[in-house]
Amino acid sequence: MNAVVDSSVVVKWFVRELGHDQALALLDHQDELFAPDVIVPDVIDAVWARIVAGEIGNDQGSAIVTAITSGVPTLVPVSELADDVFKVALNMNRLAHLATYLTCAQSLDANFVTADEDAALMARESLGEDRVTLLSGLAS
Repeated sequence: MNAVVDSSVVVKWFVRELGHDQALALLDHQDELFAPDVIVPDVIDAVWARIVAGEIGNDQGSAIVTAITSGVPTLVPVSELADDVFKVALNMNRLAHLATYLTCAQSLDANFVTADEDAALMARESLGEDRVTLLSGLAS
């Protein structure tokens, strides 16, 4: 089954923190992992925050940013989703950010995987309970 991942999952592929092992387990199915291309600045923001906090160095941050465009996950252009993202955001009464990930999942008939509990809760309202996975619930 295809899955759309967000930056909270992708960063854990590279940074040893809670959820790292579960995130790595997803890579066993890397040909089935997708994300809207808005994930690139999301990952950059997450990497920047970890550098500022002293959790990782600039070199590791640079390697993570380079890796996000290497083909895993497969990036889906937001321009192809924009009309539907707008409708989902209006329906959810939320900003477009999460709606972009959910629309991507809907368009691919995919599940949504996140490490963010709030995002999972909102996603379940939109996609349904069975299509949303909280990373902490996965076996490593």
